[in-house]
Amino acid sequence: MKKKNKFKTFLSELIADKVRLITVIILFIIMMVTLTVVVMEKIKENKQNEETEKVKGIFFEAHMATEAPTESPQETELKPTEIPIPTERPVLQSIQSIREYYGNDDIVGYLVVPGTEINQPIVQYTDNDFYLHRDLYKVTQNYGAIFMDYENDVSKEDKNIILYGHNMKQKIMFHELRYYNNLSYYNEHKYAVLTTLYDTLVWEIFACYEVNVNDFYYIQVKFGSDDKFYELASEMKERSTFDTGVEITKEDRVLTLSTCTNKNPDTRIVVNAKLITNSDDIPEDILNSFFNQ
Repeated sequence: MKKKNKFKTFLSELIADKVRLITVIILFIIMMVTLTVVVMEKIKENKQNEETEKVKGIFFEAHMATEAPTESPQETELKPTEIPIPTERPVLQSIQSIREYYGNDDIVGYLVVPGTEINQPIVQYTDNDFYLHRDLYKVTQNYGAIFMDYENDVSKEDKNIILYGHNMKQKIMFHELRYYNNLSYYNEHKYAVLTTLYDTLVWEIFACYEVNVNDFYYIQVKFGSDDKFYELASEMKERSTFDTGVEITKEDRVLTLSTCTNKNPDTRIVVNAKLITNSDDIPEDILNSFFNQ
């Protein structure tokens, strides 16, 4: 009987040892998989940062070399009976250089928020889904690209230009929009510079807030009148987490930056800025920080 009990004890201990060993092996495998994922994400992040720095160099080198378009339209004297043929506006060399680098003519601009990591090209497609999970090479990536609303037209003076980007954990895309609920952060980062195919435009942020997309249609592009636009712009200002002191009028144009809150699928972080039309209103340090990236 004692031998039988000893055998049972031995068997129990053997099974327990095997369970512990299997548990250790499983935990080791989980740890190695987790470590591999972290390392791969870090490699991907470093690669993304290197790519960003390289493209910044290409953009600003071309921008500093010349602010002139890639080519100038030829003016021809028209006879009284001739009808003028519209001439397509030439693309700025800085944008053309980025297009050539990526081999992607969907690139329609370049956005810089001085003092932040928001410093990269803007794409546009025929819908608002294509670049949600595709990068500037059109390769599938979870972080996607910053893209312009498909209804916007950079050849026209749209009253509301809308840019979308993911709210990533890494400091890429529109990660830093989350900080605009802080007044001190806003005061240090209140300007944005958007270079489109044809112009470099400076914007001053006048509102920042979180919103449920079912409560407020802030991504309206087309308006029946300036009064309709002003209704939307006024609500943007009213919804701001704090009063920025920046006034908005029906003659203004708005740049809207939008990203997810990562709280639930229907909420967004929104930052609105108005176009500065008077160059005297643009702080010199903002222009210097833009041209000396």
